[in-house]
Amino acid sequence: MLLMQLDDQKLEQAECHVVKVLEQNDFKLSKIHGVSKSIARAVAAISQYQKKNSRKFYEDRKHKPLEQWPKVSHGWSHMQNEHKDSLRPKTINKRTKNLYPIQRFTVGA
Repeated sequence: MLLMQLDDQKLEQAECHVVKVLEQNDFKLSKIHGVSKSIARAVAAISQYQKKNSRKFYEDRKHKPLEQWPKVSHGWSHMQNEHKDSLRPKTINKRTKNLYPIQRFTVGA
């Protein structure tokens, strides 16, 4: 039903744009904005419905599409851990340890 409604609205929008080019009817010109908004509403409703069905389909599966992964911040996704660090080549780890040694401070009396 929504798809049929969307097709009708797209046809009406095309008619409005033809009238705009030919500069004929002012009523159709004022209608362009409303038709565009209603098309956007229909597209949003369709995409929400598709996402809901997709979530239901992948609910109990091990692998999910990227859009269904939990959202994490930039820092969290790039955070280093010891496992990732061990996968890097040893020369890079040595170089970074030499460039950025652990800072040790002594307390002066």
